[in-house]
Amino acid sequence: VNPKTFGTINQTICQGTSFLFNGINRTVSGTYLDTLVNAKGCDSFLTLNLTVNPKTFATINQTICQGNSFLVNGINRTVSGPYLETLVNAKGCDSILTLNLTVNPKTFGSFSQTICEGSSFLFNGVNRSVSGTYLDTLVNAKGCDSILTLNLIVNPKTFGTINQTICQ
Repeated sequence: VNPKTFGTINQTICQGTSFLFNGINRTVSGTYLDTLVNAKGCDSFLTLNLTVNPKTFATINQTICQGNSFLVNGINRTVSGPYLETLVNAKGCDSILTLNLTVNPKTFGSFSQTICEGSSFLFNGVNRSVSGTYLDTLVNAKGCDSILTLNLIVNPKTFGTINQTICQ
């Protein structure tokens, strides 16, 4: 009497792929049976234990300032927009990462100030008394750099002589 034979296949796949068993592409976790004929012409029962690991999904909403970058998947991103990255999760399957990147701009402003020689103008914590262009970096409403330029003009003192003759 020839014996029946039994076999088991333990298989793990990722969501979105399939495993061909008993002529059918299997895509759902479960236990599947197939009856074959062994080398001695008797039944051979084959059991498939199929595990389908899921894809994972994540979203990152990130805001940076102009001139900075955000590193994701080895790429420094510097432009606003949505980005899709495919990574590998802990189970070896796809991990789809959506990055929604917002790049807030730097702002710029300038003004001119005129003072008289001997006076000063407080700018960037310093009393300025020499004509020139001065810069200060502040923080704008979006938390980014705001570059402020002062064009300071110092007018010189003027001196004059009056020669006056009067009568007694």
